[in-house]
Amino acid sequence: MSEANEIKTSLFSQAGKFIQTAEGELDLVILPTVQALNARWAAGEYDDTYYLTSNGVEPRPPNPARLVGSDLLDLPCPCTITINGVAYACEDDHAELEFDQAGTYRIVVSKWPYLDAEFGYENPAQ
Repeated sequence: MSEANEIKTSLFSQAGKFIQTAEGELDLVILPTVQALNARWAAGEYDDTYYLTSNGVEPRPPNPARLVGSDLLDLPCPCTITINGVAYACEDDHAELEFDQAGTYRIVVSKWPYLDAEFGYENPAQ
């Protein structure tokens, strides 16, 4: 295999989510891998901050969610709010967070294709 025939590609799920990058000859490596994974592909080296649309590879948009005090605002609906590893479905554009124990909480708001929004919240001792 000559380097001139090798191409770098990025593989994406049918929904457009990044899977991995691959390098090799189109007919011997790339296309068989795409078929085996039931994937789509695009020339170039990308990562999970990109997604594949009908217009090509695009950067994933920033998540509009904001943490103001103990309230999450501007949530993309529906979304998933993960607090210290426990996921909660959210069907609203805001959420009032309540914590019964003091400590630092890691909050992640997820909604495809947005990038995850991550926040830290410090709940004071009572």
